[in-house]
Amino acid sequence: MQHFFWCIILIFCTSIQINAQEETTIGLPIEWSFEAVELEDNEYELIITAKLEEGWSIYSQDNEIDKGPYPTSFEFDYYENVIFIDNVVEGGSKNTTYDDLFQMNVSTLSKTVVFVQRIQVLDDTDLIEGFVSYMAVNQDKQCLPPREVFFEFSL
Repeated sequence: MQHFFWCIILIFCTSIQINAQEETTIGLPIEWSFEAVELEDNEYELIITAKLEEGWSIYSQDNEIDKGPYPTSFEFDYYENVIFIDNVVEGGSKNTTYDDLFQMNVSTLSKTVVFVQRIQVLDDTDLIEGFVSYMAVNQDKQCLPPREVFFEFSL
């Protein structure tokens, strides 16, 4: 069933006729930035910001991965001495609408989106690495295939 789902997504994304040359010419519609903010008691907020061009959105991490479009997700490398407090929290301009293609409510985020992951460092760690996976869609319902952006935070 999951293979069928990803085949549908692939067909949907490639049917838009966005090719590599166009992407190189127009660039990607999202600019990512990453910042670590020290709080207290060896706690940090890892702040991940996505600035989207006008008319573009990314799918919320709250969407169901095996029923709808590819949701934004975060993978952090494993660190024995780092505690991840709760899940990544997303904030920004969120829009939830019924999507005929997926036959379900789908949430997207647009403009400037901020994701925050709180951590506590138990002993010497000065670098946190990982990647964000996302899929972008524009107001005409044209989407880019899922992408990964690698990140690192200096503590």
